Amino acid sequence: MSNLLQDLLDLPSKGVIALISDSRKEVCVYQGSNVRMLLSRVLNEIKGNHHKYIEQPDSFRLEVLSGTVKDLTVRFIETMYWQDHYKNLGYKVLNYRNYIKLEPRLVYHRSGNLMVMLTTRRYESMVVGVFNKRDQADIFIQEVYGKDTNPYCFPVLANNNLTKQYIETLSNGIPKIRY
Repeated sequence: MSNLLQDLLDLPSKGVIALISDSRKEVCVYQGSNVRMLLSRVLNEIKGNHHKYIEQPDSFRLEVLSGTVKDLTVRFIETMYWQDHYKNLGYKVLNYRNYIKLEPRLVYHRSGNLMVMLTTRRYESMVVGVFNKRDQADIFIQEVYGKDTNPYCFPVLANNNLTKQYIETLSNGIPKIRY
């Protein structure tokens, strides 16, 4: 089998890939639930001169950045991570996109406690902290989800007793974003 064919067969089913031009310092980062289909679509766009960013494909190489990432939210976060990684290396990210933005918000629970939730633009949410005082919740948000502390908003759980009790009440003990 040729190396190209084997490389195509070895592509992960789900993951993050990039087309990288080291000579031009340009990159396109993609994520998909079917990497082979995604690559096929991108190649067809390039071949038909319909690709929005790539006009000279001979200077680009393909790189698999992460594979077998099943969770869509994690793929979005990883895609944003790789876009920022290449941007920090001085590359121009041709298809930069803020795939997902998780923002902390306070919700008053019927128990009287305050719940800190990470919420997506589509209002999917995950509880990351439970507090009985507003100032405790505000301090947690500022320290963990402040502007410069967690730019990708990876879920970080509070380490207090109320949060631990809440997590223990969940069926599997693992909070997750509800879709």
